[in-house]
Amino acid sequence: MPELIRFGQGYPLGAERDTAVIFVGVRQSRYIRLALRGWNIFGCPSVAVDTADIGTIGTSLLGVFEQDTTGTFIVPDSLRPGRGYWFLMGNDGKVIVPR
Repeated sequence: MPELIRFGQGYPLGAERDTAVIFVGVRQSRYIRLALRGWNIFGCPSVAVDTADIGTIGTSLLGVFEQDTTGTFIVPDSLRPGRGYWFLMGNDGKVIVPR
């Protein structure tokens, strides 16, 4: 795990058994992050966000995916705090996750 966790960025974590990870910080209501063409991992603000409300600048969002507890990738209808999501981008630009 990195020493510094950046807001809005998603991080792949692995554990051999159920593990609690506690993050301490300031609640954030939204974010705008640089996204590169292809796959990016992003998180969620402090409250759930409907995937239909995600915006972009200079790029297109081709899909949002999350991995469920069985390891299957699914298409979520919302982003939830504490989870990471794979964003497939059409080209370089910015992602706006509101709230």
